[in-house]
Amino acid sequence: MKKFLAVIALLSIISTSSFAAGGQFYAGGTLGYFVNSSNSSGATSSVGGLTTINTASSSEFSISPEIGFTINDKFDAGLRFSYSTKSTKLPYGNTTINTTGYGIAPYCRYVLADVGDFRFLAKFLISYDTAKDDFHGAKALDTIGLLLSPVVEYKVTKYFSLVATAGAIGLSFSSQGKVNSTTFGFNRGLGGELGVSFSFL
Repeated sequence: MKKFLAVIALLSIISTSSFAAGGQFYAGGTLGYFVNSSNSSGATSSVGGLTTINTASSSEFSISPEIGFTINDKFDAGLRFSYSTKSTKLPYGNTTINTTGYGIAPYCRYVLADVGDFRFLAKFLISYDTAKDDFHGAKALDTIGLLLSPVVEYKVTKYFSLVATAGAIGLSFSSQGKVNSTTFGFNRGLGGELGVSFSFL
């Protein structure tokens, strides 16, 4: 894991400084807030002869700022950070579990097409994320991802754009304590987002 983090740091330096011979810097990111309520299998209660299914509810806040550099009219590269907090209320024992997560992901983007004020890009990133629950004895969940996402950018003004990421396809490696897993699939990791981007000299 230390070697991987060293590679992440090296790619971060490359993506934000080594291309400073020409081009334009930009900054942007996304904010997210999600509320979810789902049935909890087997968690029931009985009042007045009626049996009801209790539900677990959760709320999550996330913020993912990023900085980048336009290398030329086809390529740019950047660095993305992420922070998230999630609160899950269990349907029994009046218990709430809080989860905090952090992440970092250097990336590069390639412009597939320029149509008027729209740009269509392919984004490849290498991500590292870690998340941990707040109860005693909880193990951190560490995930390394290799992700490819389609991106649509709409230029509102010369310096301001709206950016949408329509899912992601990729490979992820996760570890939590002694449990390791490998996953390949679509719409994983940092997929399905709407954000903004500001360009400046």
